[in-house]
Amino acid sequence: MHRYLILSLLACLAGCAPDDHTTDGLTHAMMRASASCETSRENMHWLETILVQAGSEGSAYGNVYIIPTSQGTVFVHQPIMMSCLACRTFACDGTEITLDNPLVYDEVVPGISPSRLLYKAPL
Repeated sequence: MHRYLILSLLACLAGCAPDDHTTDGLTHAMMRASASCETSRENMHWLETILVQAGSEGSAYGNVYIIPTSQGTVFVHQPIMMSCLACRTFACDGTEITLDNPLVYDEVVPGISPSRLLYKAPL
């Protein structure tokens, strides 16, 4: 009996992937985002478009962060070549939040950290 319990636990642990925020692929990033926004992936095509752009070369190449705020989850796209003056900030429904919104300076900018990385642009 104990042997089956131990084998079951080992099987469960073997199926778990590490939660490494720096290596999230597109699929994993979308799963995390839709769970955080409590919606389906189909309702977040706008984010998938941003993630694809962030992963390609060009002016949009950069990282995307997922930040919990008092007004819900916020996504920040930060191009690698620019400071956060070029950041684009979005709510779960895809609405862009302007940089002059107090939420951006009070909660979003301080929330940008490696632990909140949703999608890292591939090297």
